[in-house]
Parts: sequence; C-alpha cells; structure tokens
Amino acid sequence: MNIQNAILWRRFFSGVAYTAMQSVFFIYLQNNKGFETSQIASAFSLLVFASQAFSLFAGVWGDQFGRSKMMLLGCLMDALAYILLITTDYYPLLLLATFFFGLGSTLFGTNARALLLSTAANNYQEKAKAQGKFLRIQSLASMSAPLLALPFLHFQLPEMLIWLSCAIEVSMLLFMLIAVKETPCKVISTPFRFQNIRQVLSKRFVFAHLLLFIPLAMGTSFYIIFPYIFSNLLDSPESIPIAFFINNLIAVLFQARFTRKLDFGVVKLTYIAPLLVITLIVPWFYVIDFLSFMTAYLYLIIFAFVSLFANTAMANMLVKLDKGVNQGLMFGASKLILAGTTALVMNIIPVVFLIW
Repeated sequence: MNIQNAILWRRFFSGVAYTAMQSVFFIYLQNNKGFETSQIASAFSLLVFASQAFSLFAGVWGDQFGRSKMMLLGCLMDALAYILLITTDYYPLLLLATFFFGLGSTLFGTNARALLLSTAANNYQEKAKAQGKFLRIQSLASMSAPLLALPFLHFQLPEMLIWLSCAIEVSMLLFMLIAVKETPCKVISTPFRFQNIRQVLSKRFVFAHLLLFIPLAMGTSFYIIFPYIFSNLLDSPESIPIAFFINNLIAVLFQARFTRKLDFGVVKLTYIAPLLVITLIVPWFYVIDFLSFMTAYLYLIIFAFVSLFANTAMANMLVKLDKGVNQGLMFGASKLILAGTTALVMNIIPVVFLIW
C-alpha cells in the first residue's frame, strides 16, 4: 500500500474513533472515573490548546526530522492517550492523556497533509486532489462516528466505546508502522531557521488568511449555532445529530467536485470572501423571523455549502503557495493563524447570532 492510501485509511479510522470518543468523553469521565465538571472542562481545554499551539512546531519538526517519523510519533501519542484515559483515575495523568490527544493529532495531521503534497505529482491538479481526499475522508469519519457511538449511547455503555476507540487507535498505530516501513518516502527536509518563517509568511499567504478567516471561523461555529437553533429555538434536541449528519454528508458528497473547480487566486478571493460572509450571516435573520424546521434546515444546507467552499478554497490556496520545501511549516503556520482568528470570531458569534 502506498503512503497516500495509508494516510487516508489511518485518518478515517482514527477520526471515527476520536469523534466517537468525544461523544462520551464527559459522561465517561464523570460517571465512570468520578472527575468533577471543572476538571473535565480543564482537561478538554488542554486538548484543544495542545492541538492548536503546537501546530507550528509539528510542521517544523516534520520538515527537519522527517514527516513519516512525526506522523508515527503522533500515532503513538494518540494510542498512549487512550490507554491513559482507560487506566487512570489520577487527575494529572488525565491531563497528560488529553495533552497527548492534542499533540498527537496535530503531529499526524500537519505532517500528513504536508506528506500528501510532497508525494503527489508535481502539478496543481494532483496536489489539490490529494488535499481534497484528505478533507473528504475527515468529513466521512465525522459522519460515520455517530453511527458507531449510537448503540453504546443507547445502552449507556460509554466505557465499552472508549475501549473500542482505543483498540482502533492501537490497530492504526501497528498499521502505520507496517505501511511506513514498506513504503519509504523521500521528502525535502531542511533545518529550521527563522528566515524560513519569512519564506512561508508571504503576502499572498497572509492575505488569503485575512480574506477567509471569518467564513472559516463561522464554519467551525456550526457546532454552536445549530445546536442552539434546534435545542433552544425549536425545542428539538434530537434533531442535532441529524444536523451534524447532513453537514458532513454534504462535505463527503461535494468535496471532490469543489476541489476540482475552486481554482482561485488572491485577487478573485478579494471579491468572493465578502460574499461568503454575507451568505452565512444574512439568512440567519430570516430564520429568526420565519422560524420553522424548513427554514432551519434550509439555512443548514446553505451554511454547509458555504463552509465547504471556504475550507476547500483555503486548502487549494495552500497548494498554490507550495514551493516543495517547508511544507510542514506552511500547514502548521496556517493552522496556528486560523486557531487564533477562530477563537476571536467564536467569541463574537454569541453576540451577533445568539443574543441578537
């Protein structure tokens, strides 16, 4: 099996395991482990922090020491995180587990995307296609995870689901060890220097992020906005999983087509980005004025398509900016910038959307 397929298979199964684990994370730690709500919230915030704050370092380490090695280290840390989650009742070790989850995910994800670029044919179409596959597999995993978690949630067996997720992750670690060993990859690795950051942070790189950070951050806010609509406004919390499923289904069905068609430069994005923001915000007020399940689901479909458009446009822009060196640094810097801008926008979202 070639390294591209190995990355995609690992991304799918680990994504299913991780998303399914998240669905019972709070219940498991509270009921089975006896941790307090504040402790669980702090532990999860450490996971998010580690996945964002170390994205730049993950890319640098991949460029310097080899992307395959960093991916394997990420797989190992994810497996250790599950083992710690299952075996410990000691809070500091729980914090270590969530730290491993965050760092492991960014080590794998950042270097996997860089390695997909370096192993694809040296043209825009093939590199964009490889990135599109990675995003589509990610959405497919998120869509499949609720189906895996549903019976465990129904029969109130969160610990069994954690064990299953752990088994999947350990299997994926062994799979990647074999796949990477059988399929060596030659990548361009350069020692990190501060001027490398200047090479990555070009004017086009920065301007693309300034143009797209609002629609990208609002897309991330999907998991706040639509639970609010279906739970608080429509009093139908059982519709929330359906909303998540529809959102990820749209991503799976249309990701490949968007990857092929969205070939925009910064100049075109200058005109398109404001339209994306308007398309995400304006329909919200119509939903409030004419609230019903029909308008809510119609807005959901619009929101899903616009978010997919923005995510694919950013991924394709990074492909355009790829110079064949410092690819891990490029993806790490992008993720770090978007982590900060997403946090900013998500703190404004409740003011604009939920309190209006």
